[in-house]
Amino acid sequence: MEDVGRALILRREVTIRSAFNDYDPFIQNAIYNASRWDIPRELEGIIERSTREEFEAELRRLYALRWLYQNGGMTMSGVVRTGEDKARLLEERDIPAILEVLLTEDFYRIDPDHIREHLTRVAKGGLDKYENNLVAERDGKAVGRIVIDTPYPPYAELAGLLVHPRYRGQGVGTELVEGCISLARRCNCDIMYLMTSREDPEVHKFYNRRGFQPAMLRGFDEDEKEICLFRLSDAPCLKEFLEIHPLSIFLTSGVRGPFHENQAFEMRWSDPMTGDFLAFYLDGILFRSIPRITGIARREKSREFDAWINIISSDMAMGRPGEFEVCMKNEGEDKMNLHINHLLPKGSTIDGKPSNAISTELEGEGRWKLWFNIAPEFDVPPLSFYTVLATCQLQIN
Repeated sequence: MEDVGRALILRREVTIRSAFNDYDPFIQNAIYNASRWDIPRELEGIIERSTREEFEAELRRLYALRWLYQNGGMTMSGVVRTGEDKARLLEERDIPAILEVLLTEDFYRIDPDHIREHLTRVAKGGLDKYENNLVAERDGKAVGRIVIDTPYPPYAELAGLLVHPRYRGQGVGTELVEGCISLARRCNCDIMYLMTSREDPEVHKFYNRRGFQPAMLRGFDEDEKEICLFRLSDAPCLKEFLEIHPLSIFLTSGVRGPFHENQAFEMRWSDPMTGDFLAFYLDGILFRSIPRITGIARREKSREFDAWINIISSDMAMGRPGEFEVCMKNEGEDKMNLHINHLLPKGSTIDGKPSNAISTELEGEGRWKLWFNIAPEFDVPPLSFYTVLATCQLQIN
């Protein structure tokens, strides 16, 4: 987030009671830039009756909401008039209405008290990398919600889209998905994915209109009940390819096929006029390993290459690294100037370092063996999958 680390400036004189005497370091180093605002009026009434932790959590939540509104994301009640054209983060006042939405489904009726406690914790936590609940309003109350997780840029996971039956067909689901796309962009997540039932063509049509395309079909779910859809339209390499090749045809393999040492699902865009193509190779197993890109192939005029990850050991624990290879094969006519760097979650390392870059000229095939480790301070929880993700970025000149 752009505003991390900037100072909080309070323009109005505020008397903070003695219980907050040790709060000065937080005031001096607040994580959100509020130089254009006074202390939020929503907090003035709770200063005297809040603990330091409660005050800090509420301040973080309010400035996260304001930051999102300032950047064109989601509206915030209490700062601007509540709108019905944008999604926003879940607030505690929404919980009764959202419980009403969730309890229309059998799954949530099993333990409604647990669901209420979970929603309360999420609402108090505000904007986070994990379990962001967005809601949309109609008639002055929340009537739909969706969950988005963003701990592993450039990936974002969507889940749990549900709209109250009385408000379906009114654009609520569209607002929620578009709110997720907006939030993902601001979190530097240009690859989005979700799981859905293979037997619901109306749902497939809904997501396809919002840029999601079939990625993992047969073999992703052992029971063949779920499929995985990907939204790659914000990914820089795909945007560039489609700008150059506007007549490209999209095809998906639907099943796993061989790609070097791996078995992977293929998503391919091909230009029928030139024969140029861009292909992504994906792996993942429902509830076991996160859907992810494990390879890429591209042909552009005289340049052609394959790149892929070869996992050697993935059974990781603190102090026991995973081992993998970054592999690249230049099948074009000229040498390639190649630069590889990594996006790592906080608390993880590559070869014992917080970052690792490889720059080289490549003719033929190259392989680089690396070790990925998580440290005791690693604090990002798993998503729907027991996977810790490190992303390799390729730059080719």
